[in-house]
Amino acid sequence: MDLNSNGFAKFLQNIIKEMINIEIEKYLKNNNIVAAWVGTVDSVDAGANTADILLPTQSVAITKQNKTNQTLAENDEVYLISPSGRLSNSFVGFKKDEYLGANSGFTQDGGLYISLINKTGAVSVKGTVVDANSALANSVKKILQDIPDAIGVIYEDGIADGSYVKVIVSGIADVYFIGNTTIGHLARTFVAGDGDFVTGQAKSEAVPSTPFVSDEHFCEIGHVIEARTGAGLAKTVLHFN
Repeated sequence: MDLNSNGFAKFLQNIIKEMINIEIEKYLKNNNIVAAWVGTVDSVDAGANTADILLPTQSVAITKQNKTNQTLAENDEVYLISPSGRLSNSFVGFKKDEYLGANSGFTQDGGLYISLINKTGAVSVKGTVVDANSALANSVKKILQDIPDAIGVIYEDGIADGSYVKVIVSGIADVYFIGNTTIGHLARTFVAGDGDFVTGQAKSEAVPSTPFVSDEHFCEIGHVIEARTGAGLAKTVLHFN
């Protein structure tokens, strides 16, 4: 499939959306849900774990527990679900852009995330490439040079060190690159000979021709599908060697 267009990204997004729809249908069936609505959060009472939700024709106060396992904010789009078919007996089940399990979900861009503890040493930075942190179970740290064991890319900015953060492990992710990216390039972390190494970041590099360099191959984290100029985020289809 041609990586030099937006076609591949759209193709993958459509697959992810279909998977989300299937999971939503399973959720509704398994929990005997007979009705669902899409609404927008108007206001939130975090202490009471309630929210006012705007629907296309009305506003409804959701007094039952928010069951998304996520913090709601104004303008979030959410699914209201009901076991009885009545709005008065509904609750916030999950956000529209994510299918939420206890510890995983899909992003709107088409990424599969899991929740792990941020041990990067600071608040999280979206696009940071991470590997497993051997000092603490279920945690991640910034990838270092010449360490070919990246497992994911941080999805959220501003999550405190020591708190759970979403880490994209498959599908499409915004990766932080040290410089320019080119659609169709491979994305990789850094080997010993790279003088431009930055902890937790990646580089865009042309797909190699023979003879292949195994060190660089094992540091590959995916393929670039978005061009940019200068350091910053670019969409990448992840895979880890």
